[in-house]
Amino acid sequence: MAMERLLPVKDPRINCYSYYANPLAILSVAANKKYFPWFLSNFIQLSSHPEGSSIKLDFFQQWITWVPYYCPFLDVQIINKDIFGKLNVISFIVDCIDSGYYIHMKVNHKYLSASSLKWYNRTDYAHELLIYGYNTNTQTLELADNFGGKYKFARCTFEEFQLAYSNPPIYNTANYEKVLLLKPKEDIIFQFDLLKVKDSLEDFLASRDTRIRDDQSSSWARNLTLGVDVYDKIIDYLFLLIDKKASIDLRLFHVLWEHKKCMIDRIRYMETLGIIRDPDIVETYQGLEKIALIYRNQMIKLTMRKDTRKINAMIQGVKSLSITEISLIHKVLEQIYMNAKKEEHFILGNSNRYELKWCLG
Repeated sequence: MAMERLLPVKDPRINCYSYYANPLAILSVAANKKYFPWFLSNFIQLSSHPEGSSIKLDFFQQWITWVPYYCPFLDVQIINKDIFGKLNVISFIVDCIDSGYYIHMKVNHKYLSASSLKWYNRTDYAHELLIYGYNTNTQTLELADNFGGKYKFARCTFEEFQLAYSNPPIYNTANYEKVLLLKPKEDIIFQFDLLKVKDSLEDFLASRDTRIRDDQSSSWARNLTLGVDVYDKIIDYLFLLIDKKASIDLRLFHVLWEHKKCMIDRIRYMETLGIIRDPDIVETYQGLEKIALIYRNQMIKLTMRKDTRKINAMIQGVKSLSITEISLIHKVLEQIYMNAKKEEHFILGNSNRYELKWCLG
């Protein structure tokens, strides 16, 4: 008798890096997007740091680091692989899925046929993936990850996974020994955290992290460039591309595009709450989102043929985009100060308790 179990997943709203795409693929299944107020209270700040011959642009999110790995909608268990000892990893995965847990871990993608062509059968490269199903009849696992540069759902055999798990990688080995078990929590209510949004937007403009909310950030964020300052780093990177001192990495502009998508979702949500009442803000942000997408697509073309003129045009465009976004965020903050400061029905802060409500002014 065939034994099969699939835990539900759905394409996440943002997906450039699987360490946040994987949990969002789980959360996106929830009815009525109940996770959305939490999602929109996060994914505001940007960070960048050098990575090889490129720079890495990412969302500045404490919760997507390995310690802690926190989301109010997920029960998260973190264990080390050495705890398994001589246990069969496939049996462990089957037991976890039968208990309703998704498994998030790094494995060696050299042994996964669904992986990128630059890794499969070529490079001992570790990358995190999500395991959400199995079939003991076909001897397969259901996986989610950025396979071949695109986040998607794929399948591998038990044999492939056993090899990917048991053969140590050489590259990208940070936190390789960690295994995360993720299980959706029921009956969780999270209200939109307007104070956190306001703080994060101000931090974005000031290019700083918000230590008041997580004083651990001062250690792990020490070498990051934050907020609007990341635009200078993007421009520096494009000049390096022209000088042939950097490699093409479209993920940078993919994250920039996803950031604008998140900002549009956030502004629209605040419109429904009566916080944002200026329709020009979202319309202008939609223009920025289209520009960021154009640049992401141009980076794809540059992988096939380098065009210095296009890169120079992108440099000027990024400068213009940053100036426009700074102006827009100031307008968003003005709307928050004007329309939410005296509204008693807005609960400000992580506690969601009226008696601990913060003041905006």
